[in-house]
Amino acid sequence: MEEEDTKTHKKSPERRCLVTGESKEKAHLLRFVIGPENEIVPDLTHKLPGRGYWVTADRLSLESALKKKVFSRAARQNVKATENLVDRVVNGQKNRCLQLISLARKASVLIEGTEKVGQGIKKGRVKMLILALDLSENSRARLVKGDDKFGVSDIFSSEELGSVFGKDQVKAIATEYADWAKRLGYELERLAKLIGMPE
Repeated sequence: MEEEDTKTHKKSPERRCLVTGESKEKAHLLRFVIGPENEIVPDLTHKLPGRGYWVTADRLSLESALKKKVFSRAARQNVKATENLVDRVVNGQKNRCLQLISLARKASVLIEGTEKVGQGIKKGRVKMLILALDLSENSRARLVKGDDKFGVSDIFSSEELGSVFGKDQVKAIATEYADWAKRLGYELERLAKLIGMPE
């Protein structure tokens, strides 16, 4: 995996963004390759064969890349980009996040449910908090105080989080493990930027 090593905290190699011209770590970029039919293909795992074309991992940069046809210019040939490319990238990153949450559940490093999560927060053990997008404001206020020292994400619905646990709905999950908090936070932050959520 060529993105940031979340265990050793090493910086990933740099590549140049086709939109801004800035050199950035791979961890902050999206990689694309040209498919067999000259279509641009997202490579969220940085593992597909072929030359990589790199764009800053946020929605504005990706939309700008498509509008300015930077892939065709960089490849020096006509490259096709489907109209739903942005949605494909967003959905692909969503799936990556949900798969990682599922992996964390299987590794028994997650607390599930507002009551248990609340207890973990009171004990000062929570390192990363993931709340359902449709969690009530009152419930959210009981869990998030504003001066907490852990990351908070509220991108997924309770049904989406529930699917990871084999339940209809899950309103809140958290981890007390710093390494997992970093891994989850990294992928969720990328997703938030691709969706276009304000920082």
